Amino acid sequence: MKIFATVLTICIICVSSATMRADGLSGLGTSVSGSITFSGLGSTNYFDKNNIVHDFVPNSGYSNSAGGTTFNISPTASFGFESSADLDTALFTGSTLTVSDTCIPYLKTGGCINAPYQMTFTDSAFTGFSLVSNTLGLTYSFSGDTVTLNFPSGVGGTAVLDYTSSVPEPASLTLMATGILGAAGAIRRRFRN
Repeated sequence: MKIFATVLTICIICVSSATMRADGLSGLGTSVSGSITFSGLGSTNYFDKNNIVHDFVPNSGYSNSAGGTTFNISPTASFGFESSADLDTALFTGSTLTVSDTCIPYLKTGGCINAPYQMTFTDSAFTGFSLVSNTLGLTYSFSGDTVTLNFPSGVGGTAVLDYTSSVPEPASLTLMATGILGAAGAIRRRFRN
């Protein structure tokens, strides 16, 4: 019986560590919808390649390159758009949202000064956001299942936000299962004695 308990414990630890690694890579593991609007230009979604103004969508390497505004969170699936002078991205990794605005000065006479714009992301599992760092000078709001990032006009930078979800982490589920197994074993031992 002791050998069985030892083998079971080792298996649970291995599964738990593998689950934690997977959770760190997959984030929520759900689909996130994104959009971007520029001040004074209505509700046009510049994250979508099917937008009329195709100059604002990167050609490749982004989740919206082929059109559409929804993607599954992963370390490589980021939204992106570009103009003649700026490259802007939003990347969900683990429990972090990183947004950046990069100026491409040789493409724009007089430097890169952006018009104010917003990025919006929606997922039914979102439960909260908190700002970690902010060289962009952005502000944000969170309501229901949607976070809205407000970028002021100005030169680029990066902002990082931590987010939480209502989806239980697999590692937490494994820990809970281990506790239940331990409690069941203790109860069984008590009844045997």
